[in-house]
Amino acid sequence: RFIDLPVLARLNFGSGPVTGYIAAGPQVGYALNARIRTRADFLVDLELTNIPIRFRGDTFERFDLSGGITAGAEFEVGSGKLFFDVRYNQSFLDAFNVPVIDLNIRNHGFGLGAGYRIAL
Repeated sequence: RFIDLPVLARLNFGSGPVTGYIAAGPQVGYALNARIRTRADFLVDLELTNIPIRFRGDTFERFDLSGGITAGAEFEVGSGKLFFDVRYNQSFLDAFNVPVIDLNIRNHGFGLGAGYRIAL
């Protein structure tokens, strides 16, 4: 689980009751906790390992720097706007630091968002 702080520049397009937008920019993250899970999924779903990650030492990175992009649409509803968007972010840093092996494992995420924005 991460706490992420994105700093995005947003470009709006369209006019009228329906508008669109795209946004992009950097994101800083801080890992609260993590687990390594391996599963086998054939006829039944088996969890083979479930190991908590300890952030002590130099192996696992707690801080992350990534880039994100968002695309969405807004619809005027009453005195506010209803919005829907899709998001993707990709880390620029390796999540693991093992000196002997170059794992190149990086965090990434995909999300869907919806909300209602009220202009005050």
